[in-house]
Parts: sequence; C-alpha cells; structure tokens
Amino acid sequence: MNKFLSLIFLVLFSLNLFSQDLELFKIQSSIYPKQSIEESTIDGEIGFFEWSGQVAIPQRFKKAKKTFLIHRLGYSNLRVDVEATTDLGLMESTKYYHTISYNLGLVRIFNPKWKMVLNLNPLLASDFEESISDNDLLMQASGMALYSKNLNTTYGFGLVYTNRLGRPLIIPMGIFKYKTRKMLIDVILPNKLSVMFNTPNRTFQYGFTAELNGGLF
Repeated sequence: MNKFLSLIFLVLFSLNLFSQDLELFKIQSSIYPKQSIEESTIDGEIGFFEWSGQVAIPQRFKKAKKTFLIHRLGYSNLRVDVEATTDLGLMESTKYYHTISYNLGLVRIFNPKWKMVLNLNPLLASDFEESISDNDLLMQASGMALYSKNLNTTYGFGLVYTNRLGRPLIIPMGIFKYKTRKMLIDVILPNKLSVMFNTPNRTFQYGFTAELNGGLF
C-alpha cells in the first residue's frame, strides 16, 4: 500500500478516531487541495477528496449503569487525482480507495469528574482492484482517561495504537477540549488542533483544523 503524509488545514474536519463525543449519525467530507509533486522525475500535482458516513448504536448495561458500549459502523471513500508529466509523457489518473470500519467503544463513568474510554477499531482499507490480502486488514485502538473540570473544559491522557502516521505505532496522547455555545477548541496531541465557531443559531460551524494524517493506504 502507498502511504502519504500531509499537514492539512481545513474549514470542515473529517474523521477522528480518538473523539470522545457520541454522534449517532454523521456524514462529512474533506477536501485536500492539489499540491505539487516534489520528485526529480515527475512534474505535476496530486489532490484528494474524501467523504464518509458513520452510524453509532449505544448499549447500556443494566447491572452496571455507569458502563456503556458504543458500536460504530463506518464507511469512507477517498478519491486521489493525479496530473503529472513523466519521462513517458502526460499522466492523468483518478483512483478510489474504500474503508469499511467497525469501532467498539467502552465508556466507564467513575464519577461526575472522571471517566475512561477504550476503543477497538478493526477495519478494511482497499481499492478492491485486486484480491483482499492481510495488508488490507488493519487494527487501531486507543485508551484514555478523561477529567471534566467543569461543563466547558475537559482534559485527558492515554495511549493509542494507530496506522495514521505512516506505519503502526504505539504513542502517548494528550487531550484538551474547551466548549461554549460560541466556540470549540479541540486539541489531541500529537496529531490534531481544531478551533471551530458556531453561528448564532448553532446550525453551522466554521473554523480551521490542522491534522497530521499518514492515511491508511
């Protein structure tokens, strides 16, 4: 699988594995503007467009009322557009990559201040042009402890196993979230910084996100 590494500045943010919020249904898209290919033998541009959908089903334990399971099913489609001049002439191509995922999340609430979130995320990532192989089957996981200082501010720390930085890694992560009716600051170290603002009627968000994303392909 080819891997790409991008620092992305977006108006609308795409998929985030580490999010602790529960959204029952979500459809979103991301645009990665075309950039120059910096290779000595290639002169051209490459760009990406991605859309995804997700549905979540929460499950509460009757005997452990502060423990929840959250099942998430997701699909994403990544389009890669390449226009380049090589030694063989002009090359134009468009390829599509698909990701089908299942995320099992465990949420344990200890008290109004502290909770624990565990995620296990097996997924299939392929262009489906060839037979499915072991390289197309991936696994991601995370575990975090979250502390709610008040209704607006949350801190957290944990570990994540991820392929998003170009190869499988186990890395520490830190979380900071500040939310009001007008804005949201969402920081997940080492890979995300997001500042979003709400319109007065809260029907639309705008702002920016910077994300380090090695992709899955």
